[in-house]
Amino acid sequence: MVSSSIGHLVSGAFWLGSILAAWYLMPESGLAAGGRGLHIIAHRGNGNGAPENSVAALRRAGDHADTVELDVQLSSDGVPVVIHDSTVDRTTHRIGRVDALTAGELRALAIPTLSETLSALEDRTNVLVDLKHVAPGKAIQLVEACVRDIDRAGVRARCSFQTIHPENLVALEQRAAGVPYSLLAGTAGDIQLAVALAFAVRASGLNTTLNGLDQGSVIMAHALGMKVYVY
Repeated sequence: MVSSSIGHLVSGAFWLGSILAAWYLMPESGLAAGGRGLHIIAHRGNGNGAPENSVAALRRAGDHADTVELDVQLSSDGVPVVIHDSTVDRTTHRIGRVDALTAGELRALAIPTLSETLSALEDRTNVLVDLKHVAPGKAIQLVEACVRDIDRAGVRARCSFQTIHPENLVALEQRAAGVPYSLLAGTAGDIQLAVALAFAVRASGLNTTLNGLDQGSVIMAHALGMKVYVY
């Protein structure tokens, strides 16, 4: 189901991209750029004096940024946990894959669950959840588990998702249940195609690097009702 959906999305994105590219070449879009101010997102929290993605780092970032960004993937027992890497090697004294360890084992390594993190953040803190790569067939489980944690914490109005992984993007379209989500585009590839793909999966935004981003693509995204964030 997910693989088939990805194929349809990619085909649709190429088709839509050609239309958008033609629209982009029109002399006037009627849309003004700028004048909206800056929305500051703290990547993995404030790591100055606290480990990245830790509750302490995220709470510190919440004092200064509009939104805190954190990374989420599944433990071996299906619990959303907050860690960037697919292994614990870089950030703990142990080695091993995150998806090979239980939430309890990860907690013992100071890796919090998403539920614990959301509960610990101040009520005013907006949260951007970056969905990392999971095993084939696990994307829907990841999205559903995250949405459950968000709803249990009562923070739906302050949460959104982003992902760079196609399987997660399809799962978000199917199961995000009204929580906004954005396509995270890397440094490589056609930015106009990224705009088309984000629109094809009903994403609310496009998050991408400043390198390669052009005014025309921003205008296209805004015309399609999407926000654009850069890093």
